[in-house]
Amino acid sequence: MHPIPRLIVTLFSIYFLVIIVMVIAFWLNQFGVIDVSEPITARVYNGLLMLTDPVLNPIRAVLPDLGGLDISPALALVGLWFIQYVIIFYAGPRKKAAAPGGEAG
Repeated sequence: MHPIPRLIVTLFSIYFLVIIVMVIAFWLNQFGVIDVSEPITARVYNGLLMLTDPVLNPIRAVLPDLGGLDISPALALVGLWFIQYVIIFYAGPRKKAAAPGGEAG
């Protein structure tokens, strides 16, 4: 695979992990395991929100109200996975066809 598509796929993989970490941090905050009023925790949590909200907010705007259940991270992860798949499929290495009537070479 060429370096640019590989870089894009790598960045999408990192963003995939950032979304998962944000969801876990959100759950931990909701269950009172972490306290976002502490400065370091607040910086990390706000940083995660700043990284993920530009992608998740448009998805949230389109989704109907599900009674407090936020499935926008799951949809974003599926979308990222699909885009990665398309990039890998179209930018990945191609096998060369064998010469007619025998071996390639």
